[in-house]
Amino acid sequence: MAVLHTGDLFSTIEEARDFINRSVIDKGESYKVVCSNKKSHVLCCRGARGENGCKFYISASLIKSQDIRIGTIRPHSCNPRIHYKFKQLQSTWYLTHHHRTSVNTNRDITTAQIKASEKERFGNDISYMAAYRTREKLREEIEGKEEDDFPRIRTYGQLLHDQKTQYQSNYFELDQELRGLREDQPETHRFYRCFIVPAATRLAFQHLRPFIAMDACHTMSRYRLTLMIATMIDGNGQIVPMCWALVPKESYNQWLWFLKHVREAFNTEHFEINQLEKLVIMSDREKGLAKAVDEVLPNAKHSHCCQHIAANIQSRFGMACRKLFWIAAYARTKAGFDRAIDAILKENRPAAAYLRSIPAETWATHAFPVPRYGHITSNIVESLNGTWKHLRHLPPLRLLAGIWSSVMETFCERRERLQISPDLTNQAKAGFEARYEKARRYRVIPADENIAQVIDGEGKDWIVDLERRICTCLMFQEYGGPCGHAIMTARARKVDPYTLFSDAFTFSTYRYTYQASMHPVIIRELEPGLGCLPPLISRKRGRPKTTRIRKRERYQKKKTKCSNL
Repeated sequence: MAVLHTGDLFSTIEEARDFINRSVIDKGESYKVVCSNKKSHVLCCRGARGENGCKFYISASLIKSQDIRIGTIRPHSCNPRIHYKFKQLQSTWYLTHHHRTSVNTNRDITTAQIKASEKERFGNDISYMAAYRTREKLREEIEGKEEDDFPRIRTYGQLLHDQKTQYQSNYFELDQELRGLREDQPETHRFYRCFIVPAATRLAFQHLRPFIAMDACHTMSRYRLTLMIATMIDGNGQIVPMCWALVPKESYNQWLWFLKHVREAFNTEHFEINQLEKLVIMSDREKGLAKAVDEVLPNAKHSHCCQHIAANIQSRFGMACRKLFWIAAYARTKAGFDRAIDAILKENRPAAAYLRSIPAETWATHAFPVPRYGHITSNIVESLNGTWKHLRHLPPLRLLAGIWSSVMETFCERRERLQISPDLTNQAKAGFEARYEKARRYRVIPADENIAQVIDGEGKDWIVDLERRICTCLMFQEYGGPCGHAIMTARARKVDPYTLFSDAFTFSTYRYTYQASMHPVIIRELEPGLGCLPPLISRKRGRPKTTRIRKRERYQKKKTKCSNL
């Protein structure tokens, strides 16, 4: 609580004005400003009337030393009801001082929490809008105005370009929209979209599994841009964010632009992304991404996310069909797949027709032509969206800087992480030991040096070919490492089972993946670039949505009660 005494000195009139006003309000009292200028600040009671009125009076004025001195202080003598509902108790300038630390520590603090904290700590019952204005004012004070971010994004991209790296350079692309083409309007360049790839992920791309999951999610800041993300998986089963972009919305044209820059960023003199015969692009089936993949990366195999298909089936045909769909999706053989489809046909004929309209080669395990390493959904990129949810509330420049810092920390932590085996990554080693322990009782019947028949504990027969690295259970070729049947075949033929793993799972490849480090980028003192104004926005009616609307919720009818009940 601010306590005021006669003779107190202040260096500026603004400091004196704030301290005097706050000291009165902190005591639960009110005031009326009599005079406030560069040389003096005078308060009296807002209820003073006539000779018998309240004598409350505080004055501060400029003295010869150029300081501001408190000259007179007379306390209130009026009825306390005069101070009820004093408007300054709800003012932003007064409340921000109380909650600056809270907002700085937790940007996502709710207005209800600010309202409750003000009531508990200061006995001040403020309105919801007063708490909301306080939070937004403090966010702007800490982060700056969002429209000021866009001119600085150009400077941010130039800073990324100028970073000196040992291996490759950072990739940054900024597109602007030309406005004002009429004669009576000046030409203006507004932010349209930007694309970022760190040099570290450009180098890591060659050492990761050829499996890319892509998705787009909305940001929650004022301009409501869309964040596009591409992720991959390393040999330890960890998600690696590869590149990201801010675009106006998710559409075919935006995905086409995004994929063209993905192709350009990851192509080098000795390596081209189009040369990957087993490259998989995993995504949902919406917003034109599938068409864009066919145009930009024709050699890639586009896989549909089974989770999105399952959600569509549930919303249209019910939960029973959804459960049967997952049996079909995970079926390893065509016979098992056909049985699952027949079960769906008996349960719901339109559901089976819907599934048959989607080519099985784009989602079913048994029919997909190349390995997907056990991932039949886009959960890895959905998980990353959830991890970055707190960043998506930030203004655009702080969002980009927050993502950069997050990926930088991830690369450093994984580069320094202890690895148990000198041959395989931790996850590959643990999976190998679990499969070996389970397969120790399998019976191996060799046919030649590489081919064998394996009988498992349930009496089922499987055929393994070590040279071609395949097994009829499909797990050998799907995961890029030996299944239990292949492990026992290798043991019977005296072959080192570690040599049967794909290069992505080796310890040396894992180290190469994270050998390049990312350098910090400080945005606090970035100067605004020329010719990059904020994009034009059209506000929708109502309060902006902050939670995701699931597909099944879109089709649910609202239940209404009869007013006569």
